[in-house]
Amino acid sequence: MQSSFASMFKTLTGNDPFAWQGRLHGQWLAGDIKPVIDLPTGLGKTSVIAIWLITRTLQKRAGAASPLPTRLVYVVDRRTVVDQAT
Repeated sequence: MQSSFASMFKTLTGNDPFAWQGRLHGQWLAGDIKPVIDLPTGLGKTSVIAIWLITRTLQKRAGAASPLPTRLVYVVDRRTVVDQAT
């Protein structure tokens, strides 16, 4: 399923997934879902949305019940982003 993930990720984002993105997908498939994903600026946090969508799609195709929540909350501390940029 990992190759399907990489292919779908590239289709959605135009980029190959980083290693951490593939690991996150694998963790989610295994039901290992952390309540928070905390990453530094510039490492592709926005791609978590694509990873979530791909994982849910692949689980649905496989007929598996998805342990992932049906809603994804994406919170960014804009002050931190501004501070890191300066």
